[in-house]
Amino acid sequence: MSKVKRPNINELDKEEFSDLESYRYVEFNDCLFVDANYAIDFDGCRFNNVSFSNLVLENYVFSNSEFINCDFSNTTLSNGGLNTCLFNNSKLVGMHITDSSLNNVVFLESRCDLINIISSKLSNIEIDNCSMTSSNLYELKLNNVFFTNVKLDNSSVFNTSLSGIDLSSCSINNINVRNQDLVGALVNSEQAISIIKALGIKVVD
Repeated sequence: MSKVKRPNINELDKEEFSDLESYRYVEFNDCLFVDANYAIDFDGCRFNNVSFSNLVLENYVFSNSEFINCDFSNTTLSNGGLNTCLFNNSKLVGMHITDSSLNNVVFLESRCDLINIISSKLSNIEIDNCSMTSSNLYELKLNNVFFTNVKLDNSSVFNTSLSGIDLSSCSINNINVRNQDLVGALVNSEQAISIIKALGIKVVD
């Protein structure tokens, strides 16, 4: 059972992107989103196989929406919001999320390698069976963030407290994290030994 609230979407109309500044209860299928050069609000929308790749989405807000098989590769979300959203089997490789708010967001079986999340607030977030290798998590405020079977190898965490975050089911090989950010994190015994060795501490049997 999901720990995070998921979208509850009503009956949808099918449309194409146009010049509107907001969309409500609309389904988009098999299309390419083109930057509109102005902020757009999406509420109660479903995106199936939609590409947002290589765009700069500034002040965009997505609420109560689903992204299925979507592509956000190298996309920037700046000063935006994700509220009660689901990303399922989507591609967020190299995405940049900066100065944004994420609340009640689920990332499920998605590729998030090389993602950069910076100076943002993350509350009630579930990341399940995703790859986040070589990601950068900087200057974040985390509240009720759940990682399950996530690959975080070669990732960097800076000025982001992991206290209370359970990483025990994740792969964290060569993760780069400051001691003070790691205090209070939950890890398994194998991970603990790896972290101790990374700190230059020799384990004597």
